[in-house]
Amino acid sequence: GSLSYEGAGIGLVLLLGFLLFDSLTPHLQDKAFESEPTLAVVQLTFGMAVVAATVSGVVLAALGILTTSVGFLVEHPEALLHLLVLSLASALTQFLISHTIRHFGPVVFTLIATTRQAISVVLSAVLFQHHMSALAAVACLIVFCMVLARALRPFASCTIGDECL
Repeated sequence: GSLSYEGAGIGLVLLLGFLLFDSLTPHLQDKAFESEPTLAVVQLTFGMAVVAATVSGVVLAALGILTTSVGFLVEHPEALLHLLVLSLASALTQFLISHTIRHFGPVVFTLIATTRQAISVVLSAVLFQHHMSALAAVACLIVFCMVLARALRPFASCTIGDECL
């Protein structure tokens, strides 16, 4: 019915929003570090966590499921431990992402993230015998090569004895 189309539409909008903000975040973090050289990685991580929590709360409230989500946690307090572990892992990951961007820039971070995704896809296909079409393998390879070429481009004109980093 229309409910499934509406749900799919909301899911598509949320996915597109995630992709947009996920691609903008490293560059915005790099700009923040450039404009505020004294900004600590922990401060930026905390600021991003506050924004993410606020957006999540607003989305849950707008969809009318905030009370349902809180009710679930009240009914199943054991889920709080899982939520805590997931939150700590997420906070540590965000801290490491911000640290990488501050010290190496968004391009290096993108290369690391893309490499991790490519390895994850290949390992999943191998370990769980998922079928990966030749087209999917070629697409993974092309994306990885493009990101790698972009990351290595600044070093292409570097000569021996120059400081390239």
